[in-house]
Amino acid sequence: MELGVLERTIIMQLLPTESDYITYKVLTDLRDNLGFSEKEIKDFEIRTEGTQIIWDSKKAKVKEVEVGAEGTKIITKALKELDEKGKINAQNALLYEKFVLAEISV
Repeated sequence: MELGVLERTIIMQLLPTESDYITYKVLTDLRDNLGFSEKEIKDFEIRTEGTQIIWDSKKAKVKEVEVGAEGTKIITKALKELDEKGKINAQNALLYEKFVLAEISV
């Protein structure tokens, strides 16, 4: 799935920090795939300022990220929980459409 810097960052923030062992292994792989390489950090000028992650949107490119069935379930569950809490916003709405609404239309 093609994901931009913001989408990758938001997904990483949504992922649970604790789980059972099997889910933990899936989460580890997912975080590795979503993470930024040193080249991307340099090329996109990714940096933190306080608690914010900043990058040059003109230089940033989308990345094909492998998200398996279990990873998709985890992300979809997290997005559905945000929706139930009324916390869908401009930053995560596109992810909701890519994961949750896409799941419904299949």
